[in-house]
Amino acid sequence: MTDNLLRWREEFPILANKTYLINNSLGAMPRAVPDALAEYTNLWATEGVLAWDTWLPAVAEIAGILEDIVAAPRGSMTMCQNVTNAMAAILSCLEYEAPRNRIVHCAGEFPTVE
Repeated sequence: MTDNLLRWREEFPILANKTYLINNSLGAMPRAVPDALAEYTNLWATEGVLAWDTWLPAVAEIAGILEDIVAAPRGSMTMCQNVTNAMAAILSCLEYEAPRNRIVHCAGEFPTVE
């Protein structure tokens, strides 16, 4: 392999059998996911609600990585479980009084965002 990115294909088992272009809904599962899920469920099973002491800092850490990628100010990003819920949260903060009482979006939006 001459392209350094091609080595990542091996981390996604489905790509050994087919071309998989779905990344907006349920992307190709990385090889490490079963072990990560086992770690998650073990922490939940052994720590209960106190597992959030581990999980919440991880969420903030990922937000920080994304801030670095897009050069956003530290503490300006947050994580949401999906785009639909993020859009609903943002749209719930706006006032829709005339004459600005419409939402404009493109026809190609993901169905639950429309």
